Amino acid sequence: MQTIKEKEYSEALAEVNFILEYTDKLIRIQTKLGKIHVIGRNLQIEFYTNDEMKIVGHIAVIEFHEGG
Repeated sequence: MQTIKEKEYSEALAEVNFILEYTDKLIRIQTKLGKIHVIGRNLQIEFYTNDEMKIVGHIAVIEFHEGG
């Protein structure tokens, strides 16, 4: 697992396969390379296409878990 600490208010993610979990505190996403966990407050998905997604809110931590 890799952890990326962020103080940004939005993050664009590429190669999104599907959403595993979506709350205002946690968004878990399956990508082609692994799972991404976005942890924070007031999280919202601003847009979501077959290829990318934009998450807004107060992002505290982004975790990447390699593989399925």
